[in-house]
Amino acid sequence: MNGTTTIERTENAIETTVIGITGMHCASCVATVEKTLKKVEGVSSAVVNFASEKAYVDFDPEQVAQEELREAIEKTGYGTSDTEAESVSAQPEGEQEVTLKIGGMTCASCAQTIEKALKKTEGVLVTGNS
Repeated sequence: MNGTTTIERTENAIETTVIGITGMHCASCVATVEKTLKKVEGVSSAVVNFASEKAYVDFDPEQVAQEELREAIEKTGYGTSDTEAESVSAQPEGEQEVTLKIGGMTCASCAQTIEKALKKTEGVLVTGNS
């Protein structure tokens, strides 16, 4: 797996890919990654979502390869991750869904910190607003 998933190919040879990003901590991180991707020749659009830790990139595969997009992100000091690993299968028997109301969070970074901690907890399979 190379960490990217092509989700669309349009008539004019522009593809859209989703790249998982690790190491972002704030809106400035998002802006840095977006700016870096937009400077890559062949990229027509780049939008980074802080909460989902993903970059949505429209690019011309004849001008730039997906691996080059990952390398551009990594050169700025952020990591890339495998977006395919985030798919969720059907809920097996014996599992249950629990919704937790958590107060005191003041920003997206707070929510991200709690979500990461829950994902590391044994027995927790899915977190967030999925």
